Order: sequence, then structure tokens, then C-alpha cells
Amino acid sequence: MNSSATVIGMATTDATGFYYFADTSTIGLTPGTNCSLNVTIPTGYSSSTPASQTFTWSANSVVGNFMLN
Repeated sequence: MNSSATVIGMATTDATGFYYFADTSTIGLTPGTNCSLNVTIPTGYSSSTPASQTFTWSANSVVGNFMLN
């Protein structure tokens, strides 16, 4: 996860593709922060659609879908 082009957190998905950041306050994420989620393409795939998603953090769940191709 990026904020102002600075990586502030990383997460790996589980077997179903779910990921989370357990405590956003420890990575400096406060409500109103503009962020983007970027995908690191795993071996065996060539791209992600979309390549990233932007959002404004509101201290609630954020749902994003990425399709690996």
C-alpha cells in the first residue's frame, strides 16, 4: 500500500485472495489519507487488471478486486 508514493505497508493474500493490514495506526495510516494498492505479479502470471487501485482511507474495510492474467 502506498501513500504519497511511499510504501507504508505490504500484505500477502491468503488462499482465497484476501489480504489485510492488522493495525493501520502502526504504519501511519490515518483517515483521509489518499492511498493506492499495487499488485506484485507472482510467477506464472504476466499482468494484473487493474495494475493498482486508489482510495481514501476512512478506517473501514476497503474492497478491491484484481484479476491476474
